Amino acid sequence: MTIDRSSLTSLVTWAFIVAMCIAVGDVIGFAKMHSIGAIDQDAKWIWNDEQALLFIGTGELGKKETIVQIGHEAFFNFFGVLEPDDERHAVEVIRYTPRGLERYLLVSRHEGS
Repeated sequence: MTIDRSSLTSLVTWAFIVAMCIAVGDVIGFAKMHSIGAIDQDAKWIWNDEQALLFIGTGELGKKETIVQIGHEAFFNFFGVLEPDDERHAVEVIRYTPRGLERYLLVSRHEGS
């Protein structure tokens, strides 16, 4: 049995296409995408003759999922709200007095499933 050059080239081409499809499928199925978005930010300034206080509040939502999960959620939750994996809120207080600056940070973190 002899194999001509054109059928061998065709076979190699199809093997390469199948291998690339498998590799792309692995990337789509297992690669994680991370997204972080700010949800709220606010600042308040309070002062008197002895000190000045700056309160800075921030919040972030984060989500980690594969490309397949993103497509699944986009399809099935088209009109719904998606629950974040990670939610963080923080209040930073900066205190200015004649003695110098002081910084305090209060962090709240909620991790989903």
